[in-house]
Amino acid sequence: MVVLRYWEDRSWSVDTLRPDGLRVVISAFNSGDQHEDATRDAPALSIAELREIAVSSEWDRLG
Repeated sequence: MVVLRYWEDRSWSVDTLRPDGLRVVISAFNSGDQHEDATRDAPALSIAELREIAVSSEWDRLG
């Protein structure tokens, strides 16, 4: 399962839950702190890049 979330053009995240129960959540913000106003147009990583990290088979080593 993969869930993509967007918050007020301030941040986005990818939340994954694998069949073995391992949960990976990756977030990116477009400010220095999640509670501050945006300092750039978009977070440093795109939603596609976050998804690629979250679903990577590299996480299998930790599960």
